[in-house]
Amino acid sequence: MLWTSEDDWNKAMQANQFDVATYWVSAVWRAQRKFNLPVELVIPKEGVIGWFDGLTVAKDAPHPDVAQQFIDFMVSPEFYVKWETDVGAPISANAAADAQLPASDPSKALVADKAVMDRVHFVHPISDERKKEFQEMWDEVKAYYAK
Repeated sequence: MLWTSEDDWNKAMQANQFDVATYWVSAVWRAQRKFNLPVELVIPKEGVIGWFDGLTVAKDAPHPDVAQQFIDFMVSPEFYVKWETDVGAPISANAAADAQLPASDPSKALVADKAVMDRVHFVHPISDERKKEFQEMWDEVKAYYAK
């Protein structure tokens, strides 16, 4: 089954349409917390692909000071800890925010587990030719499921 949003995934899981599925780390925790879905995070011995989300200010932003205030708010311990503990947030790069998470927080435990984190592989830039190959493969998968 192909899904296009976190909501689609949660509904498919609730309808028992998956035996095994891929999902984002923080989405797994939200599915557990908010929807009581019987899911768990598994990092296979072969590893997983990791990525970073980043907040930036465009060079010609009309209000860079306001954009910077928003970024500071999003990564602040005051906001982030509540977001993570109430809902489930992406893992933060702010050490001050991480330090304020409860010891039982799953993101804190995950990051602290060096053996698991060694199996998270961050993707490096790829060539346009490789991107084209991936796009062709993805188009084939979508065409198969569109039948």
